[in-house]
Amino acid sequence: NIANMSFTTNVALGVDDRTRHFLYCTSTPRTAAEKDATIHQEDYGGATVKVDQPIYNGRDKKDLTLDAASFELMRCPTKLSTEDFYNIQAGDADLAIKYNAEVETFVAKQLGCEKVICVQSQVRNGEKEGENGVEGYAGGGPHTDS
Repeated sequence: NIANMSFTTNVALGVDDRTRHFLYCTSTPRTAAEKDATIHQEDYGGATVKVDQPIYNGRDKKDLTLDAASFELMRCPTKLSTEDFYNIQAGDADLAIKYNAEVETFVAKQLGCEKVICVQSQVRNGEKEGENGVEGYAGGGPHTDS
């Protein structure tokens, strides 16, 4: 039963070390020329601490609201098929426009706002990493984009 699933994994949490953390997310390692064009020679910077973190399934948790938790899990209806999402990742611009419009309409209604702009979506599937535009960073496990 997926509703009762939970697990523990080792995660790296950012530590407030009074520096600006950075991460270069690229599908291939940066070249020496790319590194020379920036102030960062490394691909990641900023102090972290590794901890064993329990991960719980948040589906059907009614207390995970935008106001209480800074995010909210919702079921967003779509007319797209699973395969359509992989086609979006592979570059199908017409499907991306269609899906973005669905998301914008749904989120605007949920938030009660006049305008929403969907800027990006990402398929996350570790089993299809590297296929049809499914980026490696997206398939590696739980993470936040903050």
